[in-house]
Amino acid sequence: MESTNPKKLEYITTEGRRITTNMSDHSEHREQMQMICFLVIVFGFLFAALQFIGFASAIGHEIRGAMQFGGPLMIYSSVVLLFGMVVSWKKMSEQTEIKIVELAYDGIVLGNKKYDSTTRKKITWSEVEAFEIVDEVRSGQVEPYLYIATRNVETYKLRWCNAFAWVEPELLLSELKTNAPNAMVNIAQGDIRVGEQSTRYTNLWLQYFSSPDTRTRRGVLTTGTELNDGRYRVLKRLGGGGQGTIYLASAKSTDLSHLLVAHDDDDVLVVVKEYVLPVHRGSALAEKQYDLLNHEAQILGHVKHPSIVRLLDCFVEDNRGYIVLEYFNGETLKALVAANGPLNENAVLEVIISICDILSYLHSFRPAIIHRDLTPDNLMCNSAGEIMLIDFTVAHQLQSTRTSTVVGKQAYIPVEQFRGYPQPQSDIYALGCTMFFLLTGSDPAPMQESDPRVERPEISMKLSAIVKRATAFDVSDRYGSADELKADLERASE
Repeated sequence: MESTNPKKLEYITTEGRRITTNMSDHSEHREQMQMICFLVIVFGFLFAALQFIGFASAIGHEIRGAMQFGGPLMIYSSVVLLFGMVVSWKKMSEQTEIKIVELAYDGIVLGNKKYDSTTRKKITWSEVEAFEIVDEVRSGQVEPYLYIATRNVETYKLRWCNAFAWVEPELLLSELKTNAPNAMVNIAQGDIRVGEQSTRYTNLWLQYFSSPDTRTRRGVLTTGTELNDGRYRVLKRLGGGGQGTIYLASAKSTDLSHLLVAHDDDDVLVVVKEYVLPVHRGSALAEKQYDLLNHEAQILGHVKHPSIVRLLDCFVEDNRGYIVLEYFNGETLKALVAANGPLNENAVLEVIISICDILSYLHSFRPAIIHRDLTPDNLMCNSAGEIMLIDFTVAHQLQSTRTSTVVGKQAYIPVEQFRGYPQPQSDIYALGCTMFFLLTGSDPAPMQESDPRVERPEISMKLSAIVKRATAFDVSDRYGSADELKADLERASE
C-alpha cells in the first residue's frame, strides 16, 4: 500500500495506553542468545590478547609488527560482531511481532506462532473498541500498520506486511462487521489489496457486505435483465448446477475495450456466471458462497493463457455475485463425443497435447495452481480445433496442509485428492481419465488404473500404455509432470 498523504489514527488515542507490538517468551531464542554470548567471549579474548601484544610490543620490533597486524583485525572483528548482533536482534524482533493467528467464533486470536499457545492473546468481539489501518513514515518510507484497541484500554499494533500471515484480511473485516457492529472502523476500500490485482477482483467483499439485507430479484434471470447499471444484458440461460447459474449475455465492446478488441459500438457476447449469496451475512453458508465467488475471481485474475477463459469483470449486485468471462464459440468435449462418438487417435493426441500445455502453465505457478476438476465438461473445442478450459470454480493453489473439501467428479478424482491431498499429478490423473473418455466414449471406473483397450481393443498399445500410466493408482507411478506426458504423446504421434 502506498499513500502520498499518510492516513492518521482517527478513533484510537495512544495517550495513557500501552501499545503492544510483540509477544514473546525470549527463551525460544536461546540459540541466538548463546551465539551472541559466544561471540562476545571470543571478542573479549581477542581484545585481551591484542592488549597483551601491545604491552609486549615494547620488548622488540617484531612484536610491534604483530600489533600493527592485530589492530586492523580487532577493528574488523568489532564490525563483524556488531553486524551479527544487529541482524540477530532484528530477526528475533520480527519473529516475535504480533500476528493474527486465528479467527475464533468468539473473537480474534493474536500471537507470533500459529501453533504456540504460550504467547496467545484472545480479544473477544465484544472487547473490540476500534480497528484502524493507518500509515506511518519509517526511514522516509510510508508503511501501513493495523491498530486494534480494546475496551480495557489495551492497544495492539501490527505491521501490515506480516499481520495476515494466516488469516485473509477480507475474512477478518467481514467477521468484524458481523460480530462487532459497534466497533469504530477506519478502513478505506483501497486499504485491502492482494498482489497487483485490480480492486474489482479483490474487494468483492466490500460490495457484498455493504449491500442491503434484501433481494429484489427472485429465481433465474429472465431474457433482457440488465446487470451492473446496464453494462450487461442477459440473452439466455446456458446451464447451471450446485455452484451457480450460467448465462449468455451481451455487452458493449467499448466497455471492455481494455480487454477485447473494440468494434465501434457493436455488442459482444460474454458469459456471466452467477452465485446467489445469502442475504443474512455472517453464516457459514454465506462465507462458503462468498469464498467460491472470490476464489474463482482471484485465480482467473492471475492466469493469462490463450487456452484458459479470460476474466473480464466481476461484481456483486442484489446479493448475487457475478463473474464475467469471455465467450468461446464451441462445445464441450463431453457434448462433442455425445454427438459424434469417440474421437480417432490422431484427434485425441492433438487435444490432449493442447491440454498438457495448459497444465504445464498452471503447475508452473509457485505454489502450483491445481485445477482439481479437469473433465470433458470443463473443456471446450471450436471448429478450428482450439481448446479452452472454462471453469475454475474449485481450482486452488497447492498448500502444504490438507484441504478440507473433496471436490471433482467421481470418475476423474484420484485417490490422493479424495483423501484431501491434491497435487499436480492429480490433474494428470484427471487428464488420463479425459483421454480414456475421448477414446471410448465412456467415463472410466473411479480411482483405478484405466485401460481403453478393455472398451475398444482396436486402440493402439502405445496410447493404452500412456492412459494407464497417467491414471496409475499410486502417484509415484504416474507421469511426474505434464511436460513428461506431452513428450510421450508427441512420440506416439510420430
